[in-house]
Amino acid sequence: MGPVIGCFVFSILVISPCWSAPATHQTFTGIAKLSSGEVFYTESHEVTWTNDQMVILKTTYKDKNGKLIAELSSDFTNSQFLPETQFLDHRDQYEYKLSHDLKSKKIEMSNRDSAKENWKTKTVEADSNTMVFQGLLNFIRQNLKSFADPHSEKVFLAVPSRLDVVELLVSSDSKALKNQIVISVKAKNYLIRLALSETRLVFDTLSGRLVEFEGVSNLLDEKDRSQKVKIIYEYILTNGK
Repeated sequence: MGPVIGCFVFSILVISPCWSAPATHQTFTGIAKLSSGEVFYTESHEVTWTNDQMVILKTTYKDKNGKLIAELSSDFTNSQFLPETQFLDHRDQYEYKLSHDLKSKKIEMSNRDSAKENWKTKTVEADSNTMVFQGLLNFIRQNLKSFADPHSEKVFLAVPSRLDVVELLVSSDSKALKNQIVISVKAKNYLIRLALSETRLVFDTLSGRLVEFEGVSNLLDEKDRSQKVKIIYEYILTNGK
């Protein structure tokens, strides 16, 4: 098969042109505060985009003294909703990861308490509505126009830290703010909802950016307790995004 024909077939398969626009880069930061107003940590996100598709997301977390405490890496090359994910908490070496097999439509979730421990692993089937939290943010961003009319969508959230998949309801608030949409994310099952509190997200409708997060953090405190935080994000234009 010649390069021109091969390029054409490949374009049809991935529903994108053979050429790709130059990558754009974006940085945004947030300060996670507890209900008391105390700073829990700061987070910095570096994003690489190509053709308006997220490719790489790297997140670093630092304590209030500026010390690196955790890192999260998400590779969206094969899926906008189920990126290859790796998380490391430097405080105790806790890790989790997720990989996605496109052919078998299965995901493998793993976690371990430290580098000295064996990985605990679970493999589950994934459909088009299965995603990790970073992918969920992409899902909302891509569907902001539809969320302008208040309604709910059902999705399945893969949670590597729990080796579980949780059914969620993603709902837009009827009380829309100016140029913003408020999204609530909560477990569909009432009993699970008691353990996993609701998450509130605010998106800017003009840019599609997440501007506010309020919910349970993915970081535990020094005593391994879950903490509810509020984060307001600031964006730095690095390369036109």
